[in-house]
Order: sequence, then C-alpha cells, then structure tokens
Amino acid sequence: MAVRNGVFFPGSASILSVGRATSMAALRAAAAAPDKTIVLLTQKKPEVEEPGLDDLHWLGVRAIVHRFTERENGLEVVVEGRDRVRLFDLGWQPFPVAQVQLLGGPTGEGEVEEELHEELLEQSSRLFELAGQAGDTAARLAADLDNPDELVCFLASALSLSTEEGMAVLGAERLQDAQRLTLEYLHDRIERMEDGDEFSASLVWPPYNEDEPDESPSLELLRSRLAEMELPVDILLAVGQELEKLERLESDSVDYQNVLTGLELYLELPWSVRTEDNLDLDTFGQALDEQLYGLENIKQRLLDRLSWMRLAGSRPPVLCLVGPSGSGKTAVAQALAAALGRQFEAISLDHADPGAVLQGTVWTQPGAAIGQLFQALRRAQTINPVLALESEQLDRLMAESVLSLGERPREEYLGLPLDLSEALLVVTTCSIEGLPQRLRDRFEVLYLVGYDPDEKRELARRHLLPRQLRSAGLEPSTVELSEPALEWLLKAHTDEPGMAQCQRLLREVAARLARRRVESETEHLIVEQAQLQEWFGPGRPVEPGLPRPGRVRALAMTTGGAAAVAIEALRLPEEELVLTGPDSQGLRDQVSLARSLLLARRASLGVSSSKAGLHLHLPEAVLATDYAHCRLALTVVSLSACLDLSTDPRVGLLGGVSLAGQLEWCDHLEEKLLAARRAGLERVVLPAANQAELHRLPAALREGLQLIAVETLEEAVAVAIPALAAKLTADREATFFDSFRN
Repeated sequence: MAVRNGVFFPGSASILSVGRATSMAALRAAAAAPDKTIVLLTQKKPEVEEPGLDDLHWLGVRAIVHRFTERENGLEVVVEGRDRVRLFDLGWQPFPVAQVQLLGGPTGEGEVEEELHEELLEQSSRLFELAGQAGDTAARLAADLDNPDELVCFLASALSLSTEEGMAVLGAERLQDAQRLTLEYLHDRIERMEDGDEFSASLVWPPYNEDEPDESPSLELLRSRLAEMELPVDILLAVGQELEKLERLESDSVDYQNVLTGLELYLELPWSVRTEDNLDLDTFGQALDEQLYGLENIKQRLLDRLSWMRLAGSRPPVLCLVGPSGSGKTAVAQALAAALGRQFEAISLDHADPGAVLQGTVWTQPGAAIGQLFQALRRAQTINPVLALESEQLDRLMAESVLSLGERPREEYLGLPLDLSEALLVVTTCSIEGLPQRLRDRFEVLYLVGYDPDEKRELARRHLLPRQLRSAGLEPSTVELSEPALEWLLKAHTDEPGMAQCQRLLREVAARLARRRVESETEHLIVEQAQLQEWFGPGRPVEPGLPRPGRVRALAMTTGGAAAVAIEALRLPEEELVLTGPDSQGLRDQVSLARSLLLARRASLGVSSSKAGLHLHLPEAVLATDYAHCRLALTVVSLSACLDLSTDPRVGLLGGVSLAGQLEWCDHLEEKLLAARRAGLERVVLPAANQAELHRLPAALREGLQLIAVETLEEAVAVAIPALAAKLTADREATFFDSFRN
C-alpha cells in the first residue's frame, strides 16, 4: 500500500486514516488473508494519486493489519510494522502488489552501540519529561526496550520525522549510524520544546503485542483524548464506564469493536466547542431584518425570546413554528440561528417512530442506526446549534419525543447520554390540529399566516427569482421580468398562503430562460406577460366572477392553510339533502343548524315551510376544528339557492352563527383575511366580536379589504345577497325544505 506521508518502522504500531480506493482495497484484502500482511511504501511525492514503481521509495516495511474501522470518508486501520523490505517490482490487481525482499536490521553490536543506546534512553527520558502527561506512556515504553534497534525505531516513530529523515534512519546499514541520526533528531526536538513547541501524544504508539497485550493503541488514544477534553460530569462518568467495559472485553470480540467504535464516534462530538451568542437586541433585530422580509410579529416574538435568554440565562420553552408550506418556517429558524451567531441543522420528524429517529436505536436491533440528533451535532461541530425539527403535521408521538429531549436525552445506538442543554430546539410544522392541548401548552407556538399578494410579489422579486436565476447559471442583472408579468403569474397560477408554488414557477422560468440564453446567446433577457401565458397557460380566473345564485366564498382553514373555499348549493324539487365533497358528511350537523336558523327566521328572510330539497357541495377539505366557522356561509348559500337570488362574488364570509342568530367569534382571523386578498375578494363579513382584533392586523391588510363587522345573521345576509338588502322585513313567498334526512 502506498502511503502519501510518513515513514513506518519495525516494532511500532500506528493508526492510519485511508481514503484512496486502491489503498482501501489492499487493506481489506490483507485483513482477510491468513497472515494479514501488507507492505507499506512511502511516496516520493504525496500529490501523486496512482503511484507507480518510480514514484515510491525502494525501502519500506512489512506490516500486520490488526484492525480496521469503516468511516464515512474511508477506513481507520491499526498496523504494526514487522520487517524492513526492499522493493523490486510493482504489479496491479485491483490494487498495487509489490515484489519485495526481506531485509535484516542494521549491523553492529559493540561498546559504541551500547553507549549510544544509553544516551538515547537518557535524552528520550528528557524529551518525554518536557512533554509532561502526554509523554508518560512513551517514557514507560522506551525504558522497557533493551534492543537498540527497537529503541531507534520507536523513537523515530515518536519524533514524527520528515520523509527524508525517516528514510535515512530506516535505511542506515550500520546500527551506530541509525543511532547517531536518531540522537541528532532527538536533540533538535528537545531544543524546540525548550523554546515552547508542544509534544503531540498522538505521534507515539506502543508496540502491538498479541501475546501479552498491555492496552490497544485505540484505547490508549481514547484515554489521551479524554484527558484533554472538557466534558460535563455525567458525560465523563458515562465514558469512564465504557472504558472500564473495554478493559474487561477481549480485543478481538464483536462487543469490543462495537464499544470501541461507539466511543470513538462519541468523542468526536464538539463537547467544548460553542459559538458565542449575540445577545444585543439592536444587532439581533438588524440581523433578522436582513434575513427575513415582512413577518414583523414573528420578529418581535424572537426579540422577546432573546430578552428571556439574556436575563434568565436559560432556554425559553421549545419554539413551535406553525404555518402552511412555503410560509417561511425554516427561514425563520435559519434567521434565528444566523442572528444569534449559531450553526443551523435540520432534522425530519416524519417517521413512524420519531423517538428512534432522534435518539437512535439499540445496535442489536435489526436496522439499528445512530440518531439524527447525534449526527446533527457532528455536522454542526458546535455543542450549541439551532436544531430545526421539521414535520408536516405534529402529532402526540412527535411532540412527546421532542419534549422528552429536555429531560435526559440519550444516543441509544451508542448507549450513552447526549447533552442538549445548550442547543436551541425549534419545531416547524404545517399543523398542530391533532395535538392535545396539554402538549400544545408546553410549546411556545408562533403562527406564520402566510403572505399577502404585495408581500409575495416583493419576495419573488427580491429573493426567489434571483436565487433561481443563479441556480440556472444566469446573472440576475441580465434578466428583466416585467412587473405586470410577475403580478399576473402570481395571481393566475398561485393561490396558496406560502411561496412553494411561486418558487416552483420561478424555477421553471429560470430553466426556460437558460435554454433561451444557450440557443440565442442573447445577453439581456426580457420576459413579458404574453411569454408567461404561452409557457404556463391562462391559469385560473383573476377576477372573482359574475353574481349567481347558490355560490359563496367561505373563509376557512384547510389542510393547506386558510383559503377562500367556494361552497355551492342547488335547489332540488324533491325533499332531500345531498352533501358532496371531501368534508360533506362532517359538515352535516352545521347544515342542520343552518336549516333551523332559516326556518326560525322565515318571516324576515322570506322563507316558506314548503317541502323542497337541497344539494350542497364543498370542493375543498375544511379542518374539523373550523366546521363551526363555516356556519354563516352554509346558511347564506342555502338561502341564496332556495330563493334563487344571486350572491355578491366579491364578498367573503367567516364566522359561526348561534341559534339566536348572533355571529360568533372566530379564530385565525389574519390568515383568513389574507386568503380573501389572494382570492381577489373586496369585502369580508366578519363577526362584530372580532372587531377588537382589527387594530393588530397589518395596515396593508386592513387597507386592502373592506371589513364589515356585523352582529346578526340578517345583517350578514344583507351584504352577501344584495337583492335582500331592502326586503328583509317584507313577505316574500319562496319554497324551502323543512326537513333533512340524516
């Protein structure tokens, strides 16, 4: 096996990190062979990727492969040098195969060699004394070496010689020449240490004795690393217990290898590496403004959390960001990390067993794996990152798994504790509707309601379009997308609260422009609305449509966020009730309440008690928690169909209605009003009970809609059905159903 740097000596064991494919193949073949033999040859030039015969030093070492461990970027292997070898020829299989001759050690046994041996022992003792604790093990091992050649090889390994220096020692024909060279390098290292250089314990490895093992090289390395690390007390105790377990196990057992590998991985965590938090409110706020567009309410809440951290010196409750897809949940978590000056990592919770995903599974189980929390800390390389735990819909199992991390988190695969006391956990989800209230109260929930049309246009122009153009290899300054074109694209082809659809469309625009650049080699590209219509088609109607009976827009919460749901009704000649749509059966109770409301007010609304039927259709799935808030819309659409009177298509309805005819308070007001703006509605009828909240809404949202707060059903009907506005107190004969089938 060709080695880029370093010279290996007989009698010394070393740990190598190997990443070259041919070298890994050679190591695996050697480990599988009965004698586990491999030849180590040093390259003349480290940068050569596939060295040939002329690229290698002619002198090397025959070594034994004792153990190798798979790593993400290659292998980590323990090798022990045995004999000097001379290279004669080099062949190839899947890896280099060397033809070598075994060489004896340097010659000479006399008084001169004995004197040099004693001087080497004396000077090495001085070196290891200067090294302090890092040199204790090396000093003990050197003192036990009676063979002069073994001492030379051991010290040459410990001194981390250059390739030229190492080859000079390894190739010396006389023992006294090798001793004098080693003594010269030893004096040089002592002088440098006296001038302040440090001694690295990782350069010293005890010989590997299979018959009487003192302690494996990896175990010695672990002890050395552990002595230099700053670990919490509970972590230190857990590692100590694992080391004691290693000492009791046979080094060639499966359990030994698993425990050893686990400890090596465990100590790779950045236990003492942390970033310093930016706790200044002004600079934190400026950083948020640079990272996020809009979302002023969210920014203020993040400033509240920063103040908590600054005064209390502890973490506030786990932050839970709730909002539809593309509403900026991950962007908020990333902005929080950037403003604090912390690293950011994301982990998905969407799994049948989120606890196992986070904290791993015991290695004896089928399909066992290390937990995502452990891997995120390794990627972040700090002990205090911001960890975003992402889920489409946060349920009880996920929430309990997250909240349990505040108690005693563990890495189950390794069987060791995790320290998340300094990490900030942020949960992002599209919905918490299925989460029990007792768990919901343990989170600090922030709702991201989405963006209004003006904000979506600015986000697309400032951030999304330049990002997609750069991804396609285009410079944003060379592309001009007209304002009318962008506005039409957003209105005609996006109807979501967030920006996911917009991002997909702009990605396609960038791809088409990249093709145009390649085909025409035009430097400056201009995109108008006509071009977008050719690419994407006409899209949905931008205007609300014409007035017609039996159709209203209910502002309700759906699985994709707030939406202006079109509810349609058709009068039937026979007495029956037909409900269709994804949530039709769930809304049956609300339709029954609407019937009772209309029959109780038939005098004022012009409804007779003659038998008739009705077909109601809801094309979108409304969340069960929002059924009651559709009651006003269901009542109005039923009345419109049965009286055959048109509704105003520019009006949106929200809120429930009591049996007394009073409009009831509804939640998610801001989200629903944003949905009205996206749908192109001009007026919204809302309960008077919500009027106190209007001052908290963004000014742009209040100014973009005419908000009509009413107290009674009659007032709402007068706005939604203009033909009834002047006739609510008059008798008007009409046919209406008076009973519904269950």
